[in-house]
Amino acid sequence: MEFKHDTVMLHETVDMLEVKPDGIYVDATLG
Repeated sequence: MEFKHDTVMLHETVDMLEVKPDGIYVDATLG
């Protein structure tokens, strides 16, 4: 059985992050 994950609302989420060039960010997702 094959599993495929399709990202939903990727662009909308990234646009709302307000990323700063000197910021510190951690990817704490699992999987």
